[in-house]
Amino acid sequence: MNKRWASNYKPAKLSESDKMRLRSVVSKFIESSSRLREIVHRIEIKAGRIYLYRLHEQFGWDNPDVQFIKPLIDGKYAEFPMARITLYSTQ
Repeated sequence: MNKRWASNYKPAKLSESDKMRLRSVVSKFIESSSRLREIVHRIEIKAGRIYLYRLHEQFGWDNPDVQFIKPLIDGKYAEFPMARITLYSTQ
């Protein structure tokens, strides 16, 4: 039996004012949590989704022979998505 999640729903289309309002709400929520405030580096809202990014220190950043796929932030951190929230329209 082939069991899988199936959905025909598409993420909500957000206007710029919706994105600004969501960014404000998410930022306030993160600021109210001491744990999230420590780990969330950046918030991005695109294509009906909210992404939360975190910085991770990369091993070998002080070794000049090591090459990274993406440039490091502040010379030693890489940014990775830690959460994605998809918004759907209720209409």
